[in-house]
Amino acid sequence: IDINFRINLVGLPPDIAPLQFSWVLDNPIHHFKRFGHATERTVVGVPDQHHFDVYPALGIPGQLAFVPHAGHEPVQDPRPMAGRDIGLLFAGSVGMDPGSDDWHAQVNGFKAPFDQVINEATEQMLAEDAGSFQCLLSALERAGIGACGIEDLYQLHKVIESRAETIWRWRMLSGLKGLDLHIIGELAESAARKLASFATLHEYTTFDAMIDLVERTRILINATPKLSAGSHDRIWNGIAHGCLVATTPSRFLAGEFTIGEEMLFFPEAMEGAADLLGGLLADPAQLDASAASARRKYADKHTWRHRATLIAETMIERVS
Repeated sequence: IDINFRINLVGLPPDIAPLQFSWVLDNPIHHFKRFGHATERTVVGVPDQHHFDVYPALGIPGQLAFVPHAGHEPVQDPRPMAGRDIGLLFAGSVGMDPGSDDWHAQVNGFKAPFDQVINEATEQMLAEDAGSFQCLLSALERAGIGACGIEDLYQLHKVIESRAETIWRWRMLSGLKGLDLHIIGELAESAARKLASFATLHEYTTFDAMIDLVERTRILINATPKLSAGSHDRIWNGIAHGCLVATTPSRFLAGEFTIGEEMLFFPEAMEGAADLLGGLLADPAQLDASAASARRKYADKHTWRHRATLIAETMIERVS
């Protein structure tokens, strides 16, 4: 069992190659230099339902199993909402501003019509329940590009995923002006200057230091459109520490929680989001009830212990 295609079966005849499980924690295109080691005896854990279509498109052999991200065991007796001094916390990076020099530098190596492909794929990813890789293939097809090397696919996909995430994070954070918003993560210098005008910034030092802030937070903010049919660790870690989570939409999470009560989804246009969150922040009792309900479902199904059990059961089933 390993992570992100670190398996190495070079030199082993296929008939004696052991059954192996590789948990690929993001889109497999990120690991194109490694997945050549995968065989029909490889079982791949897929963290996002959109990724199921990517493996056959890339010609990656193996069997697929849905294994979403998870989190640690829920803490005992989390701090009540009335005793938490941080209203909203966003934990994540903001590496650039849309339209900045860094933004434009991402496409310097691409010639037309690849700039159009990047823009169209990013727009589709933001507007629809669609995977980033699928949006890239659709945009290439519309541009009349029938063949593309895997290195080019990787570079194009990296830009699309990065831009969609950046746009979502700016849209989301900007829509929360006027609320008690805190941010911890790696921030580009220009991004930090803009965000400091309406949010409290915390320097990211260690994971444990971030968790200390999470324990003081009422509503934890998440924006990961690249996992729009899966989940992200910070969602689970927030729930484990008693937070209510507000996140970008995910079809997987929509099937696991009551959206609007146990978890919040940000609307694409962000209209009304600040009023909704502001009202919740003013009602600690409601926040306690909502977070407790989500925490019970999380404890029953979504910890790392549950994912380890799922991997073990999957391996036993495939061997049988």
